[in-house]
This record gives sequence, C-alpha cells and structure tokens, in this order.
Amino acid sequence: MGSLSTVSTSTVIPANPTQENHCLLSPFDLQLAEANYTQKVLFFQHGFANNSHEATIERLKWSLAEVLVYFYPFAGRLVDSPDGFLNIECNDQGAQFIVAVADATLDQILLHKSPRYIQELLFPLNHSICADGRSLPLLEVQVTQLKDAVAMAFSMNHMVVDGYSAWQFINSWSEICRGSLTIANPPSHQRFRAGRICTTNQNSKVYLQSVEAAQRLPPLSHDLQETLFRFSKDKIAHLKSRINTHEKKRGTVTNYSSFKALAIHIWVAITRARNLKSEEQTTMSFSVDCRSRLIPPLPKSYFGNAVHLIRMTTTVGELLNDANIISTVNLLQESIETAQRDERIRFKIEKWMENPNLTSVQGLANHIVIGSSPRFPVYESDFGFGRPMCARSGGGNKYDGKITLYPGKEGGGSVDMEICLWSSVMQMLDSDAQFLLQDLNSS
Repeated sequence: MGSLSTVSTSTVIPANPTQENHCLLSPFDLQLAEANYTQKVLFFQHGFANNSHEATIERLKWSLAEVLVYFYPFAGRLVDSPDGFLNIECNDQGAQFIVAVADATLDQILLHKSPRYIQELLFPLNHSICADGRSLPLLEVQVTQLKDAVAMAFSMNHMVVDGYSAWQFINSWSEICRGSLTIANPPSHQRFRAGRICTTNQNSKVYLQSVEAAQRLPPLSHDLQETLFRFSKDKIAHLKSRINTHEKKRGTVTNYSSFKALAIHIWVAITRARNLKSEEQTTMSFSVDCRSRLIPPLPKSYFGNAVHLIRMTTTVGELLNDANIISTVNLLQESIETAQRDERIRFKIEKWMENPNLTSVQGLANHIVIGSSPRFPVYESDFGFGRPMCARSGGGNKYDGKITLYPGKEGGGSVDMEICLWSSVMQMLDSDAQFLLQDLNSS
C-alpha cells in the first residue's frame, strides 16, 4: 500500500554566500551524534489545487534558498575540529530537496499503525545518524503529492536543531514562501563550546572513539505500533482539575500545569497497559528548554540544541495507587525544579564532558520518553497553500514508550499525542476507558 515515485532531486544552496566559516557545536549538540535525524511532516489537504504544481515547487526551492541565508548551518556539513570534537563547516554545500508522488491517501497514512510505513514513504535519511552529517546533508526536504493532499517532510540533523529551533526554521521558511521580505524571528548563532558552560577537562579522545563506534538503531520492528490520540481542551482541563482537586482535599492549594497532569496521566496509563508487577520500577523522561534557565540566559532565538533531559523513577505500585497521585506530581515538580537550575545543568554537562560517551535512552526497561511540545507553533507553517491539517513525525528515534506531543488543531490547549508501543501494549491502551476519558465523552 502506497508506492512512491521520486520525480526529482536537487541541491539548494543559500541565495547569498555564507560569511561564517564554521559553527561550533555545544555540549547539548555533541551528545546527539548517535541519534537519528529529527523527522517532522506537515500535511496540507488542498495541496497545490489553486496553484501550478511546477510553479509552487520552484517557489518552495527559491524560498528555501532565501531562508538558508539566515539558517546557514543547515547548508553545511559536519567536520572534525582541531579540538577533537565536531563542528559545522559552513561551506554552502546545500540542503537536498526531493519531489515525489505517492499512491496513498491522507487517511491511509494517518491511520496506519506502523511507524515504518510513514518513515519509508515520506522521509529520506531513514537510518542515518547525526554523525553521518560529515558526508550527508544536514537538511533534506521531501515534498510528496498524495492522492488527496500534499506532505512536506523535513529530515533535520539533530545536532543542528532541537524542537524549538526546528519549528523556528520551518515557520521562517513559510514566511518567505508567502512573500515576506524578512522573517519575524531571526536565529541567533551564538554557539559555544564547553568553555561557556563548564570548566572541566574536555575529553575529546573518548568522544571521538564514541562517535566512531556509534551504533545505528536496527530497522523498526513490525511489532511496534503507533497511534495518534487526540485530547480536546476539555479533556486536558479535566485532567488538570482532577489533580488540583486532589490537592485541595489535602488542605493545600497548588495550581499544577496542564503538562504535569497530562504527563502523569500518560505514564500511569502506559504502565497499567504493560501489566507490570507492583515492585518493578518505571521511569519517565522528558526534555525541558534551557535557554532561559542558564545564567546568563541564551536568547530565545538561539539556533541549536538547548534542552536538558529530566528523568524520574518510582515503583509501579506507587504510581498506580490513585491515593499517591499528588505525591507523584510533587515528585515530578521537584525533579523539574532541581533539574532546571543553572548549577544542575552545568554539573551534568561537566560530568558528561569528562567522559563524553554516547548513550541512548532506548534500552531502558519500563520507560516512557515524552518529546516535542504542544506549545510549538506547528499550525503557523503556511507556505501559501493554507495552514497544515496535522503534523506527524517519522520513524527516527522511535521505540517502545516514545511519546511525541503536538498542539491540537482545534487550539485552546488541546493536545495530539503520538504514542509508540509494542502491539500487545497498544491494544490494551487503545481499549483503556480511563486513559481515553470515555466518561467525559459521554457526559
């Protein structure tokens, strides 16, 4: 189902030559050498119906060349630097732009359970890791004409961007494509090496050994399934109200955020679906933006990775005991407050720079990892043929327990959750009335 034909492949270079010779990679970036490329796709229902297909493709390529003047690291390649780490050489070798046609409908793609399907149909650079950016483009875009829609898929080297920077780039490109002469949120390229954030010895020998020995993840298992769950603003408000009500019953008042309420709800539901023993441990991880947390802070427009991984662990019995829900939320709150402190971020970076091994969270048992954010401006990406219908991610960096959050199309605090689980666990989650908040649906 859904054969793909490539129409054309071309290289797009910045419209003006880049003046910078190289761009440093920070410790936040360097840790991602073994990660897959970040893969995001936007679907546009009306596609090119009101435009000439050829003219629209040419405008997309022209505007990409223009926006690469601002986001020039995407047009470069990774190189080994004299200090033994990796840099981006800003050599204007360019980004790759692919035009394709797929024998598939939008519904066939969105309703398909296998993350391999969307990955293999819509994305280039499927099995590449970020360290491959020494020879591969740091950005590849594939525009695919479906039977009833258009998909714009972005494969971005994760050492170049985090989630905030990725959407900053995509939205800036769409601005220029719509005819703007400037972009509203120009990137800041104040990249820095470890000296800005830590004073420890920088063990580049260990780092290069880790990069050379970097393991490529095996192809996604056919037993891995992915489902998009849509939680309306009313469901999110209900989750938040339920936790705050528990807190009031204890005689204290804390206005817990929607994210904390949703994160605990997901963690509890997946742990329940996994049918684990009460004494087993379970872990939740997620990333937080460090731009405003560092002292001095990085600018909001900082283009690169500036996220910090937070991890919390408890027993299955403690997590699934509804009487402990406030204790679990407080554990989450304390983990966030501790991890977001400037000194804690610097401490973790210093420890990593002393022994910069590349590690993955994929191998952890009974683990969920929440990525992306419902605050990202996904639906502002209008390239001139309307706002996107929805956003999804490809198969890169996917494994059992990976959750990707997007803002809901309806707005108002609604959230779309892309959840990846083993098929037996997904079957349990799909039928879990508590997770789906079916009582709320019927009220």
